[in-house]
Amino acid sequence: MKLFGTLFLICFCFFSSLRISAQENDVVKDSLRRVIASTQGEEKLKAYMYLATAYFFESKDELKMDTMLTIYSEMDKEARKQDNIKMRGVIRCNILAAFKNQGNFDEVFRRAPEYLTLLEKGQSWFHYYNVYRYLVDSYLRVYQFDRALAEAKTMYDKAQSFNHKDGMALALYAMAQISGKQDRWEEAVSLERQTIELMKGDPINYPIMANVYFDMCQSLLSLERYDELEPELKAFENINRLYEENVKREIPTTRANLWECYARYYIAINKLDKAEQYYNKIDSALQTTAYKILVHHGRAKIYRLRKQFDKALEEVNRLIKLEEQTSHPDAGDLILKADILAEMGNCKEAVELANQSLSLKDSLGKIEYARQLDGLRTQYEVSKHIVEKERNRNYFLLALGGCILLFILLAIWIYYNRKITRKNRTLVSQIKELQSEQEIRNQSLLQKTSFQMPQSNASELCPESRRDKLCLALRDLLLKDKIYRESTLSRDGLVERLGINRFDLEDAFLFCFGIPYSEYINQLRLNDAIVVLEESDLSMEEISEKVGFGTVRTFQMQFRKKYNMSPRDYRKLAKEKKVRQPS
Repeated sequence: MKLFGTLFLICFCFFSSLRISAQENDVVKDSLRRVIASTQGEEKLKAYMYLATAYFFESKDELKMDTMLTIYSEMDKEARKQDNIKMRGVIRCNILAAFKNQGNFDEVFRRAPEYLTLLEKGQSWFHYYNVYRYLVDSYLRVYQFDRALAEAKTMYDKAQSFNHKDGMALALYAMAQISGKQDRWEEAVSLERQTIELMKGDPINYPIMANVYFDMCQSLLSLERYDELEPELKAFENINRLYEENVKREIPTTRANLWECYARYYIAINKLDKAEQYYNKIDSALQTTAYKILVHHGRAKIYRLRKQFDKALEEVNRLIKLEEQTSHPDAGDLILKADILAEMGNCKEAVELANQSLSLKDSLGKIEYARQLDGLRTQYEVSKHIVEKERNRNYFLLALGGCILLFILLAIWIYYNRKITRKNRTLVSQIKELQSEQEIRNQSLLQKTSFQMPQSNASELCPESRRDKLCLALRDLLLKDKIYRESTLSRDGLVERLGINRFDLEDAFLFCFGIPYSEYINQLRLNDAIVVLEESDLSMEEISEKVGFGTVRTFQMQFRKKYNMSPRDYRKLAKEKKVRQPS
């Protein structure tokens, strides 16, 4: 049910893991456009999603944002044509995320109601609640807490009426964030713990759970409940680990959030050296303005506690300067500077800063919001009691249904596993045949003395003669010297080595070998890899380096693309086949 809900996360991991230039990124985009033009069905939608995601990470640029919206519009037409409501939900969630990241909250407010109506009609609840999450968060960003509360209440009521745990959890988390904005830390902690309880056990919730743990640790720090904080920090660290294992990459922002909590905790218990180490880790890992502000603030507090007031003042001045570049200084940071100046004996300037900070504060109607939050919390407790009573009655049926489902899944897994194994064994035989044919072609090429029909009047300077010599030179470099095993080999390097241009090289490859440069090089490397896989126990890393691919990722991708199976599976089945053959 949540396959399409995780598609954007997959795309995110794919594009954020790439380290490519803008020119190479354009090549990727062009390739995806060709895939879109040549495929149908779900594969076409996936290609659309990868292309839109490439632009998503550039969407702060207005032109790239317009291009992304155009792609999503075309993708939505295709999804509507395929009657794929889940993919239409993914599209709408990603569009709202882009507008929210861009700071265009008015567009989020304008689009969200239409999106909610569509997703509710199609019963795409996962995306429905995520659209609500973006809407509530956008109201929080512009300090419209009354609207945020109203939307959170509507979201909770809808989720509660269908007993949707994820929707209820997201609504409770929104309430916790509103409580935190009003310094209602006790209530925030309670709501955050209830949110975690509803979300735990589902890997798709790990990103949100990491944020909830961060907010809960901040709430406990504000309450100075340090005895409760330590186990929550450990739980926060564990969720980060599970999150990174799930997406198979590091997540710098969640790590930085954890380090910030540890740093604040060590400041609170006066272990300043440890706190400084964590701020240094944040400073090394992330260089964005927001994290620089965080680090300057933390260091200012540390230096102040050490009575190093000159350093503390220097850090707080850097902090305020950065804040002025983004919006305006935070009232709390002005108070921090005033305290430092007062401790340095500069009371006049300290008083002026304190007055300036008071002018920045405004009333947020905390009493009215508190009343509404109390009502929502009471409603949640009543609903929780009813759900728990119904849960006991349903346990047996759920357990029985789970056992039957597991049995069916096991039978399906055994069937498909055997089917895939038979298919892969056939593929191994086909791969061996292809390799043998390639070896025969290579031997034939090595025996050639010319690649064209001899002409009695052919001049050494005529194009045909030059191309023939180039073909022979390429043949010797590749099949005799085996330079394709060099992982640094490139088209430009080969052009420079032979003293020709790129056009002549491509022309010679097509004439001599019948396929383009990159395809032929990969073919030679894969042929070598097959031999090494069969005859050695080298690791995938060692094999990829030995045959010239350089990286395991490239080796595995090219192997699967060519032979429709992984190199690891090929090795296993090829060795099994050798054992089964009579001696």
